[in-house]
Amino acid sequence: MSSDSLSFQADAPEAPLIESATALAAHELRSHVEIRALMRQFVQGDVPISLISPPDLSYTTSLWAEDEGRQLLSFAADGGDARVRRLLAAPALVAVGYIDNIKIQFDVQDLSLVSGLGSTALNARYPVRIYRLQRRDSYRVRPLSQAQPVARLNHPADPSLALVLRVLDVSHTGVALLLPADLPALPLGTVLGEVRLDLDASHSTRLVLKVIRIGAVHAVQGGVRLGCEIVNLPLASGRVLQRYLEQTQQRRRMLSL
Repeated sequence: MSSDSLSFQADAPEAPLIESATALAAHELRSHVEIRALMRQFVQGDVPISLISPPDLSYTTSLWAEDEGRQLLSFAADGGDARVRRLLAAPALVAVGYIDNIKIQFDVQDLSLVSGLGSTALNARYPVRIYRLQRRDSYRVRPLSQAQPVARLNHPADPSLALVLRVLDVSHTGVALLLPADLPALPLGTVLGEVRLDLDASHSTRLVLKVIRIGAVHAVQGGVRLGCEIVNLPLASGRVLQRYLEQTQQRRRMLSL
């Protein structure tokens, strides 16, 4: 099977969505330590994994064992299942699973069926890169109460006017900002170039935003909520946002314990 990342989407309704190559670009992970930690979580938690080959092949299994030294993954398999035979003949194959609300996707290479001691398994090459993505229903994250992320920019109608706007929430596709009532309006369709997004002490990046939604006046802060989409998200900025979203969710879960 090709070592290039697959860029198709599964048509089978039961199969998890396979992200496109463009969507995956900002989420690539190559750290051997992190990849092994995720593989061990799959094994120890007996986490379901779907092996997918579009348009209509999906086989749900689990990861029995991982051996980085031998560069080997072993998936549970029913040797009598016709889908297993189809997987072996598939020209391209992807594994998709979820850990702590995070979607994990990686290419499956050199798949083979092995038998022994009354059981069968599907062996595959250990992944050298994986993709770690937020689930679609958890993309948008509100900052923690003690955090005060802001967007810094110049007003497009008056470049001499520097704005520091509070960030209400953030995702991989957009940012919601609070525009105070005493500042000049930013109409729908306004492009905000060179926005510096300071999320916390460790996460800062520059983006281009476009105002696509104007909400009601904020009851407490006395301003207007601006819904902005990110224009042509740079790869480096995507990685910053990914790390911030994951860490914020992890901290929120810890605070709730």
